[in-house]
Amino acid sequence: MVAQFLFGKKAAFPLGLILGYTAYGVALIVILCDLALMFVVYQIFSASFAKLKWIQNLRYRFESGQAWLAGGRWTRKLIPLGWLGVVAITATPFAGGVWTGIALSRTLAMNAKQTYWAVGLGSVIGCAIFLFAALGVMHLVRLGPENSITV
Repeated sequence: MVAQFLFGKKAAFPLGLILGYTAYGVALIVILCDLALMFVVYQIFSASFAKLKWIQNLRYRFESGQAWLAGGRWTRKLIPLGWLGVVAITATPFAGGVWTGIALSRTLAMNAKQTYWAVGLGSVIGCAIFLFAALGVMHLVRLGPENSITV
């Protein structure tokens, strides 16, 4: 869970597999962490936390990232897609995630319910992509000597 919160799916999947968890177990943990993170991040940037300095720093970093995202080349392609753009940026490996999906949803002025559905769906799709990749790699690693290629 720590790897998921700090570094995202790209770190949580390999670490979980190395620690002996099943790919399905890691996927479940990643989805639950992403869904919890989604609610927390949305609340941080929707509510006022004037007395909590570290949250204000997070909010400033998020808003500067949101401004950068709003002027980006990819964003111009995703904005016309509406909520599907949020799903796409959240699901795309190594390109987005919960933070980026929420930033795009705020750029699109989506309400909380739309944001939760789009980011949640994107998170599940992104996790499925990592799960299938992990299962494929594990299948290749488990090929025994009888299936190995000799050079």
